[in-house]
Amino acid sequence: MITATDPESTRMLDADLFRTVAGYWPTGVAVITTVDADGRPYGLTANAVTSLSIKPLQYLICVDLRATSLPALLESRLFCLNFLADGQEDVAQIFASKKEYKFGEFGWSRLPNALPVIDGNVAHIGCEVVAVHDGGDHKIIVGGVTHIGITGGDPLVYFKGAFHRITQP
Repeated sequence: MITATDPESTRMLDADLFRTVAGYWPTGVAVITTVDADGRPYGLTANAVTSLSIKPLQYLICVDLRATSLPALLESRLFCLNFLADGQEDVAQIFASKKEYKFGEFGWSRLPNALPVIDGNVAHIGCEVVAVHDGGDHKIIVGGVTHIGITGGDPLVYFKGAFHRITQP
């Protein structure tokens, strides 16, 4: 077992170990969608997503600086969190890919502000960016909630590098 309790063990810490440890924390799977100035849709798969505040209603997302969707998100200052449903692994994989256009293989619609909403999600939340912070190799983006939609169902879960299902009694 590797721990960070003494100076010797901290030398053994690296990015691969960090990813492995992070993988032991199960998360839901979200696709963050946005649009550019011309209304063209963009999106990426993420699990660094969390509710932040009730007063005001806010969500926090972390987006890799290399993400092709990041410039559009920062330009439009809008994003939609699409919480994927069990069975939407293919959607998660499309949005995790480097494909240029990711919206051609499944159904989707738009919110009144043009944000893409993926059909079949368990819930979605539209946000306007209220703050952007540097976070190492990511941008930490805080969004004020402007829209909430709930479809229901079981969420898609990511744990130890793989998709999983929640089994309910």
